[in-house]
Amino acid sequence: MKLKRLLITIAALFIALVFIGNSVAYNSAIGFSQAPTAATVSYVDYNAADQGASGAASPNTIKAFVDAIGSDNGTIVLRHNSGNATTPYTLTTSETIPANITLEVERGAVIALGASATLTIYSPENLDVLPDQQIVSGTGLLRFTTPGDIYLGWFGAVGDDPGDGSGTNDAVALLAAIDCARATYANNNGSTLLGIPGRTYLSESALFVGGNT
Repeated sequence: MKLKRLLITIAALFIALVFIGNSVAYNSAIGFSQAPTAATVSYVDYNAADQGASGAASPNTIKAFVDAIGSDNGTIVLRHNSGNATTPYTLTTSETIPANITLEVERGAVIALGASATLTIYSPENLDVLPDQQIVSGTGLLRFTTPGDIYLGWFGAVGDDPGDGSGTNDAVALLAAIDCARATYANNNGSTLLGIPGRTYLSESALFVGGNT
């Protein structure tokens, strides 16, 4: 299927692009309202050269905290505290966040994925973020082990087109979101791609959706 300069509408067999109403409960500044299940809260250092590294030289990285939490419940927090418009957390070595860990990303904090890096999170439910909040950048991959609701905004889609094609070209973000959703397809279950009500997402490139979409 090819869609150009589209007002995003993707009907799918297992992946649907839909727009939700007021079904999302918000945390005041940084994410969904959800009952805390974590016993440990760990704050990552954005200055680390690689969030996928650990050891004496990298004591406060995503990987270091995943390893330290082990099988316990825990929350790993990426704060927006660099003093700049965004706080980048560079990930060049692939890392997996298991089901017992929640990743909380403050608005403005962004995981910069290196070209060969994949960040695998157990489920979208393990993310404590806002629907319109960009959480990843770069050419690496965001993946989920199990399907769930995936938001276009997580990949940087803006959705500001007034309907005349003059808005932000969201093609790269939309392609990344579609690719992520397709990759979570398993056992006849797929993820749902969600946009923000009232927003129009512009793509100036063709979007190719596979057979399970």
